[in-house]
Amino acid sequence: MILQLRQHLRSSGPTTLLDLAAHFDVEPDTAEGLLEVLIRRGDAIRETFGADCSGCGSSCSGACGQKALMIYRATSP
Repeated sequence: MILQLRQHLRSSGPTTLLDLAAHFDVEPDTAEGLLEVLIRRGDAIRETFGADCSGCGSSCSGACGQKALMIYRATSP
């Protein structure tokens, strides 16, 4: 599934966690875990879309709605 996720990011362009979870029919937490693997490997990056948030630290709980504003994209094709 990691390879499918990486390929999807490369072909779809920037996307949100919720869109990825829906596309792969998994829970958002599962998609986030898979994305973390890709981020650690250097295959993907996470960016804040819109307003800056400095409240959560290293992991977004989603309590403030900021999780929906995180964008994931492939680093290179």
